[in-house]
Amino acid sequence: MRNLDSMIIIMYGAIVIFFLYRIYKQMKDKKKLEGGISTFKRPSSSFEMILFSVLVVTGGVNFYAGYQQGNKQSMLTALVMIALAIVFMISTRAKLSLAENGILANSNFRTYKEIRKWGFDTDNGDLVMVVKDSKGENRESTKVRKEDIEEINKLIRKYKLGK
Repeated sequence: MRNLDSMIIIMYGAIVIFFLYRIYKQMKDKKKLEGGISTFKRPSSSFEMILFSVLVVTGGVNFYAGYQQGNKQSMLTALVMIALAIVFMISTRAKLSLAENGILANSNFRTYKEIRKWGFDTDNGDLVMVVKDSKGENRESTKVRKEDIEEINKLIRKYKLGK
């Protein structure tokens, strides 16, 4: 059983490191933005809020149970779970940034040359882009507030197309 507990801690720890990397990459790529920069808040999806809540509640219950039983392994697992929840929420709250030289979304900086097409899923409030990079073309999407769609589209058209 202790082997499984250790494996769970390692797995959660790896996920925490992944989200910390995304936060670091977002901050590093923010320095690439040049010229006028507009930022837009991302709405949290219901899934993100449910996942955050489940991680915090499960971590809290595990910590309390581990404390009652004097089980340090369970308490450590709980703390890593709570850290994961916090880092996950910080990562998902990253803003969408549009600048004169590109877009920073989902911890990725994309120049306007890389963006082949873009559009909006107005039902879900998603900005969807077809991006061409060294790996080929792929589709990326990020949540945006529905009231920001028109402004975001206007800025992309201005910077990418000069209109």
